Amino acid sequence: MEAQESSFDTESIADSNAPFAGDVRFLPIPGTLQGLRSGRAITVAGIFAGAALLATAANITRHHTKVGPLRDNHSVEFVAAAPAGVGFDCNAGRGFCSDGWNEAKKAWCFSVGRPCVPTAAAPPLVASEGLSAESYVAAVPPGAIVPAAVAPVAAVPAPVAVPVAAPQAGAAPAVGKPVTPGAVVAPMSPQTVPTTPTTPTTPTTPTTPTTPTTPTTPTTPTTPTTVWKNPWAGLKPSLFCFSVMQPASAEETLIKFQLQKFSGIFACNDQAVICREKRWLGKWPGDNSDYYPWVNPIGAVPMGTYGGGVTTNSFLNTWTFIVAYDTLMHSGKVWKHDFLVKADPDAVILPDRIRSHVGAYKGIPCFFANCNNQGPKVYGALEVISVPAFGAYQDRVAECKGMGWQGWGEDGYLQNCMARLGIRMIEDYALVSDQRCNPSSCTDAGRAAFHPFKDPGSWQGCFAAATSR
Repeated sequence: MEAQESSFDTESIADSNAPFAGDVRFLPIPGTLQGLRSGRAITVAGIFAGAALLATAANITRHHTKVGPLRDNHSVEFVAAAPAGVGFDCNAGRGFCSDGWNEAKKAWCFSVGRPCVPTAAAPPLVASEGLSAESYVAAVPPGAIVPAAVAPVAAVPAPVAVPVAAPQAGAAPAVGKPVTPGAVVAPMSPQTVPTTPTTPTTPTTPTTPTTPTTPTTPTTPTTPTTVWKNPWAGLKPSLFCFSVMQPASAEETLIKFQLQKFSGIFACNDQAVICREKRWLGKWPGDNSDYYPWVNPIGAVPMGTYGGGVTTNSFLNTWTFIVAYDTLMHSGKVWKHDFLVKADPDAVILPDRIRSHVGAYKGIPCFFANCNNQGPKVYGALEVISVPAFGAYQDRVAECKGMGWQGWGEDGYLQNCMARLGIRMIEDYALVSDQRCNPSSCTDAGRAAFHPFKDPGSWQGCFAAATSR
């Protein structure tokens, strides 16, 4: 019995000459022969969509070639895009197709390569025809209008997922080549090229580039330098010597000369120069460092005129030395020594001889009178007090500063202060050769100081006469 044919809406196509109007697209689907013979179109959604599009494009080209003339002269009524999956069974009634098929079916079967040929009944599609695993399904745009002249088709069952068999070798034409009418077109399945799994590489820790080292230039071995040592640093009894200097004066010139010769106060165990200004005096021989005085910013010192409460014709410099004593006390440098020695810059002093004169009084609070002029006097060219006596001065300095010293010279201040504090006075009149009191020649080997020599030349002359140096 001939299978019921698909029917369409009676409304014909609005514009049969529009692009693809009345086109019938098909897709061969393996394993759907029975569905084809029952006249029901089977829809397989989403299977190899990409391959179906390529096959459809080829068949559209073939369809236009075959049925274009028929459509152009409107000799047949075309199906205007039936619902997706609807078509005709071109095997049913094939032996009587000339009379039994309507024009729509004839056009349809012609377009799919099964034209009406009035012969004996066509055998069903069997495996020997090479079509045992294939059927044709019209792929028409959804939502199109169906002609009303054709009886409506019975309800089509819901689409059933159909297993797809692998295409036979050589069944699918090469993509891009025209499809011969009636040829079986296998669905184009997307093929993924198997890739060899990549073995993940273990990330390597980036190596920090090493900074190239500059080749070391070999140094020429140097002769080891001998560390300078003060030759008098360890002598006993230990002397701390100091001078108070007027800046930019003959006194400054003499101090610089003594530093250069490393003689005078610079031949003591330790020393200091005190000035009201910072003045560069030279280089210290130990480390070649710059030598500067300790700065006491006080005013210039006036000269005194004997009489009327003034006890000296020399400088009224008591306040200068009061401040200098304060500086020495707070420096901390005096206390590790045995004697404190003050020398005028124009006095040639020989520290080794001073040690001989005072050594017997080490550790005793005492001071030395060096001139017998109407009684024991301390002349300021060279003043020596023991460090224990200077400690007593520190303890009772207010008593000494409270004396009426304004008309005194600094040597009178020292003598009166020591007497007030009860410090023992040692009379040594051979200690100093002074032109104003008990003078002597520079060749006198018993004297520890000679005064005055106001310039470097005369100072050096006396020094050489006393020491043969």
